[in-house]
Amino acid sequence: MPPRSRSGSGSTPDGAAKILTKPLDDAEVWRTPKQKDRGGGSGGGGGKPPKPPKKDPNFQPKAPTRMDPSGDVEADRLRLRQAVRDKIDDVSDPTNPDGWSKKQRQPCVSAVWDRESGRIYYNHNNRKDPVDPDRLDPILRRRYEDYQNRNNPNSNWKNDLEENQDMHGEPGQHSESRATNKALKDARADGREPRLEDFMVENGRVTSDSRSDHKQPMPCCANCTQMIDGVDGSSGGWDTDAHGKKTKRSGWDGS
Repeated sequence: MPPRSRSGSGSTPDGAAKILTKPLDDAEVWRTPKQKDRGGGSGGGGGKPPKPPKKDPNFQPKAPTRMDPSGDVEADRLRLRQAVRDKIDDVSDPTNPDGWSKKQRQPCVSAVWDRESGRIYYNHNNRKDPVDPDRLDPILRRRYEDYQNRNNPNSNWKNDLEENQDMHGEPGQHSESRATNKALKDARADGREPRLEDFMVENGRVTSDSRSDHKQPMPCCANCTQMIDGVDGSSGGWDTDAHGKKTKRSGWDGS
């Protein structure tokens, strides 16, 4: 018996050759595949993504810019809480020329209500810019300076209210502190000598529409609860002991 060729070029039975060549000669096998129309959009199906809606110069925001106190503090708190939710809707609307980006909105949008003038101030976090003490109202500036001296035994600033408290950045960068600062400065521009007790704050958590915690109340972080301490709502979600030490509650839902 002659040795089998290593190249595999040995003789092939006629039946095998026919089986091999039939599909090669079959035009149906080699026809050009049809392109599937998977549609456009953001679902990963290909095609061009839909164009964002145009900005509406006549956009009408839902969130109020002022409210008159009713005399019922708890009822007013619920009114301000709803105002925050409306503001989140407003700044999330892609047709709003004054909308905020997702990065600006998350994780929190705040409303501070000057209950003397009726004005409401909304704001978002800003971690990219360092705090300029010269742009802080005197009340907040003193607290910021206390934070800067937090390692001094005479400082009143508590740097141990939360684990990894430094992750929040500098006091004054978060939405509630920024809104309070603007409210205080405007009150002084009115000729008033404002007190923090004149103001009320509410924070709304920003996640996504599909999550149950979206637009729900959010407590101040360990920095902000000290920075705006005295504003009604600044200690929401915190317990304060006889020595003034604050402890954050677990699972606070705004009640």
